[in-house]
Amino acid sequence: MLTRMCIRLLCVAVCLSTPSVGQRVDRIGDPLAWERADWLSPGKTAYALVLDLCIFGMRNCFLVQRLQVNGQSQPFEIDGLSGVLFLLPPDDRASTVDVVVAGVIANTSNLTSTTVPVKLQPYAPTIGYLYEFTTNIDYPGFPSASDTSRSDTRTPGLFRRTSRANSLDARTIPVISKTEPAAPGETLYVEVYGLGPTEPVVPQGSTVVGLGPQTVMTPLLVVAGRESVIVYSRLVEGAISGSVMFNQNRSSPVHRVYEVCFTVPIEVADGDLPVTIEVDGYKSNTVVLSVRRRPEITSVVNGASLVETIAPGSWFTVRGTGLASSTRTWRASDFSGDRLPTSLDEVSVQVDGRQVPVYFISPAQVNALAPTDLGLGQGTVTVRTAYGTSPPAPVVVQKYAPAFFLFDQANRRYPAAGHPDGTLVGRSDLFGGAPRSSPARPGRRISLYGTGFGPTTPPVPIDRVFSGAAHLSDPTQLSMRIGGVPAGVEFGGLVGVGLYQFNVVVPDIAGGDQPITVEMGGISAQPSVFLTVSTEPESIVRNGDFESPEGGGNYSAGSSFDGWSVERGVASLNRSYQPAQGRQSVSLTGLCTISQNPLTRSGQDYLLRFAAAGDPSAQATQLRVEWGPNLVATLTLDRPTSTTNMGWKYYEYRVHATEATTRLRFVQTAAGRPTIDDVSVDPIPGS
Repeated sequence: MLTRMCIRLLCVAVCLSTPSVGQRVDRIGDPLAWERADWLSPGKTAYALVLDLCIFGMRNCFLVQRLQVNGQSQPFEIDGLSGVLFLLPPDDRASTVDVVVAGVIANTSNLTSTTVPVKLQPYAPTIGYLYEFTTNIDYPGFPSASDTSRSDTRTPGLFRRTSRANSLDARTIPVISKTEPAAPGETLYVEVYGLGPTEPVVPQGSTVVGLGPQTVMTPLLVVAGRESVIVYSRLVEGAISGSVMFNQNRSSPVHRVYEVCFTVPIEVADGDLPVTIEVDGYKSNTVVLSVRRRPEITSVVNGASLVETIAPGSWFTVRGTGLASSTRTWRASDFSGDRLPTSLDEVSVQVDGRQVPVYFISPAQVNALAPTDLGLGQGTVTVRTAYGTSPPAPVVVQKYAPAFFLFDQANRRYPAAGHPDGTLVGRSDLFGGAPRSSPARPGRRISLYGTGFGPTTPPVPIDRVFSGAAHLSDPTQLSMRIGGVPAGVEFGGLVGVGLYQFNVVVPDIAGGDQPITVEMGGISAQPSVFLTVSTEPESIVRNGDFESPEGGGNYSAGSSFDGWSVERGVASLNRSYQPAQGRQSVSLTGLCTISQNPLTRSGQDYLLRFAAAGDPSAQATQLRVEWGPNLVATLTLDRPTSTTNMGWKYYEYRVHATEATTRLRFVQTAAGRPTIDDVSVDPIPGS
């Protein structure tokens, strides 16, 4: 900024060394909207660009001695290095005035004057702005006669949270900015010029103290296309804020400054929003108002059940508005060693004043972890962002607040549960086939996951990564039923911070969606949670994982191995290739075909699923899949990276049975060794 000012001074010094004669006023306009020709109105401050203006005692310059408007002398101020500020008469009937600027060349007595006719608008509103953000005018008071291209659409306006009438120097009042943004619904004050007459009238030359009279016309203030509620529009005390105008605060003011108090529309989005003011159809320049929603909490709920009770050491969810500017979960870079992050993108959560780990942030939701030593009863939660801290929100804390985590699919009806092999528990089509899911079965073990089940032995601190097992301190407080029948809980406790796992044996119950109920210390988990149970035979394919016979081996045409027949070529059960699951897979060579004839039910649909991989020693391999008389698929399998990185792909197809048995065949159709694993054919419920 100082460099630009020095350049200006140098230019002025050069110009003053050879003063011009004749015309002394280049033009007259609005000092804050210089690029808008004739944007002046009665009672508004005007700016006369004077050539070779005297300042700082320079020699051979033009010394302004008198300024008249329609023959009446007006007080004026020398502004910057090249202009004169003065106040137009408040006569709202005038449409044109003659401005006379008279003076002498320094150290002479030759009085010269210039008369400039000035066209006036009934209203010429201009919103005050921060000069340092303008694009082409470097500094206030230095408008260029040849520069009319400046756009204020990216310029922050002079918006404040405090009225300038409350300060002797408005320049000391902080303005709204990107780092201190406004919020939707907030009441602000903005500096405006050219809003016209007031009631009562303030005579020219009078000084306004504090808040002056209301304007006759109430302006229309629009933020990002939304009309604001105007609280008032008044004259105020003082000169143009944020400028470097010389000779301010004279007894005869040359500035008529208005203040508009308004409410930011609640509907506007976050961002740097355009603002205009309009009076009787005359629209102002456009400035920018930075708006960000400061965090507001609407509720604090259990992170799994979403009810309004939490337990020490449990995950909880904060709901509200303006909680974050981004949406994400924690990632590896957020951790410091094994310490959990307590802030994501400048968003943090405090429980009873203590900062806690944060897992997920978004504008409307934040997930965080409650302290293990949190006091019981009513606590408080706040969210802090770069734009402020929310008011504290209450939360009810109990020793136990048991809840299952739920899958989002099917309207959060099913618990987050898994089989021992890592696949998910649920209908086979719950996730559309990916990831794989299958129903629970009576007598089989599943794992359920939740939060809020209370203390463990040993205790698990919430500030560090935890992997292991910490048993419930008092497992006698836990009871669980599936389909109304007690379920055998083999393990219950923490396996991660705030994450409880329960290894459960499904009781002997009927198939279908069976309700799960659980209590901890007499407090029930959320209702309407169901486990999908199947009593149908498991996959009708025998030995689909190719784990039998154990130890592998080669089987040629005409032979068989545990459910599979080799029709031609050679089928090799091997452990030298990385399997899709288990320890063995089957590879086909010599244009091999393997098949089996599972029992099916006519009219029933089935889900055929298998994993396949190419030959590590061949560029490409082909495999044909048949179901009964029908071709299911012809696959081209890419060459894997290596035998230890087979790049397995799972394939799923819906097939239909028309007979009591249906032949399933895998056919090698070209050179290379296609490899198959994890074959299953499951009946699709309801089909």
